[in-house]
Amino acid sequence: MFADPPSGSDSVSAPIIPPSASLGVIEAVCRVVGVQLEIEAVAFCSSPQYYSYKSNSKAVRKSVLVKDNDPCQINETILVNPRFQILATAVSVTQPVNLAHKFQVLFYRRLRRHQSFHPVCLGRKELLASYVGHPVTPVETSLSYVIPSMLYRVFQEGRKIPESRHNVRVEGGIIRWGTEPVGLRDGLLVFENELQDQIDHFWRGGK
Repeated sequence: MFADPPSGSDSVSAPIIPPSASLGVIEAVCRVVGVQLEIEAVAFCSSPQYYSYKSNSKAVRKSVLVKDNDPCQINETILVNPRFQILATAVSVTQPVNLAHKFQVLFYRRLRRHQSFHPVCLGRKELLASYVGHPVTPVETSLSYVIPSMLYRVFQEGRKIPESRHNVRVEGGIIRWGTEPVGLRDGLLVFENELQDQIDHFWRGGK
């Protein structure tokens, strides 16, 4: 459930994980203070499928429900079995120590061992990811369209300042958020420069 802010209290999920939630997924596996992550691209591995979902909430209620301490039923539209691939870069903001390298080592070590620092959730704590690791499902390249609006990030410089991006392009199943060149190789989302050599090295068990 990646709620689109304009959808209001009866939330509708975005069709794919936004950059803000992508950061949450990565940092649930590994987080190193002093490392800044940037989401470069996200790819669909299946066409979006939606499901009408109802939940009881005591957070958003009419005054009469608050008085009686009764819950309010919320209607939502969530994704069913979404699959996607994420590419991100890590930059050390602390000098001269290369904390980005430390992050990379820890991150791939935990992925290979199927470990995480926190349970990896998909927008909601009760919606847990069933698999996090090396991509096993190819990108769905038949998808190409424009998403009218998507939440890009929630926090800026430590403050809650939500920012959305409009007319987000999906081209060949891929949304490109960053500036690094990104492409496909055997159905997998890859960098088209030396960054991919580092990734391949770590997946082969490099140190």
